[in-house]
Amino acid sequence: MKDELRRIKASRLQPLIGLLRTKKIEFIDGAEEIPSNKKLAADLGITVTKCNAWLKKLRQELKYSFFRNPLMVNEIECRVLISRHWNEYHDDKGRTIGDENERMFSLDVVLPVIPRMGEEIEFELADRNGYYRGTVHEIIHEVIGKKQRIVIFAHPYENEYERWMRQKVKYEDHKRWLKYRELTKDIQR
Repeated sequence: MKDELRRIKASRLQPLIGLLRTKKIEFIDGAEEIPSNKKLAADLGITVTKCNAWLKKLRQELKYSFFRNPLMVNEIECRVLISRHWNEYHDDKGRTIGDENERMFSLDVVLPVIPRMGEEIEFELADRNGYYRGTVHEIIHEVIGKKQRIVIFAHPYENEYERWMRQKVKYEDHKRWLKYRELTKDIQR
């Protein structure tokens, strides 16, 4: 979002903006390598406290600038993950059971149409011994800079009825837990 920093006109933030425009954020193994506030403060020749205040003010002004002129997201990427639910293939201690990691399918794609909840998605290039098709059960939209990443989760064999029944059981368990908590609260008083 370096080019969006031009929106900020505050003169006292211009040294920070100039420095941030020269920095490069690298992605290494899916994690961002971001310069620390201590390094930025040293480069600017100011205290870390003052640098933190400038960063906070810059973030706030940038955020408010989007109310006047909305951020234009110009890139869309989809990540499709066809897998069973986490709790279906992990035991109580979090260990993976069986060969689930080999069977699951994940791919980054650019789709002209985003599948909706309950629709099926299938990939011809996926290994037929693994999960190559599934029913979409969750869609998450993330905006990272000027990129929208849409994460599509599909279950390999569960249909909407089975999903609804699982959600119903989860809801009823939650209701029982809330009731239990309320009862124990009365006992503790």
